[in-house]
Amino acid sequence: DNSLNVFVTGGTASNNFPTTAGSIKTTYGGGQSDGFISKINSGGTTLMASTFIGTNQYDQCFLLQFDKNFDVYTVGQSLGNMPVSAGVYSNANSKQFIWKLNNNLSSTSFTTIFGNGNGQINISPTAFLVDRCDNIYVCGWGGDQTKLTTTNNMPLTPNAYQSTTDGYNFYLFVLTANATSLLYGSYFGG
Repeated sequence: DNSLNVFVTGGTASNNFPTTAGSIKTTYGGGQSDGFISKINSGGTTLMASTFIGTNQYDQCFLLQFDKNFDVYTVGQSLGNMPVSAGVYSNANSKQFIWKLNNNLSSTSFTTIFGNGNGQINISPTAFLVDRCDNIYVCGWGGDQTKLTTTNNMPLTPNAYQSTTDGYNFYLFVLTANATSLLYGSYFGG
C-alpha cells in the first residue's frame, strides 16, 4: 500500500490461523477452507491486521487489489452463502465473490457474488484489477470437465467480444465503481 505494508491473500484450513482483534472475522468459518487477507508491516516483522473471509463451506481468496484510496479488494470462490450488500450488482446463487474492505481490514465496504447462478463454481480467477475510476475487472478460465461445471450462461453485455462458449472458455467481467452495475461481460477462447 502507500505505506509499503505488504498484503497477502489466499486460503487456509487452519482454525488457528493468526487473525487480529478488530478485523472483520477472527474465527474460522469451517468447511474445507476459509479465505484470508493479512497485512504485514513494511519490514516484515509485524502482523498489523489479519482476517478470515468466508462461510461455513469451501472459501478461497485468489487475488488482491487496491483502489486509489488503498482500500482492499479480493476476488475468490465460495460454495457457501456469501453475503451480498444492498445496491450492488449480483447474480443469485453464484459462487464467485468480490469483497471490498478498508485498509485496516476492520470494515466491509461491499460484498457481491457473480456467475451463472447454477450454484457451482464457474471460473478460477486468473487476473484482477481495480482501475483509477474504481471499475473492477475480473478474468478467469472456466469450467471443470471432471465436476461437470461450465461457463455457460455467464452474464454478457451486448458489446461482448465473444458471446458464445463451449463451456470451458475464459470469461472477462467488469463492474462499475462500488460494484453497482455490469459494465462488460464476454467469453474469450476457442
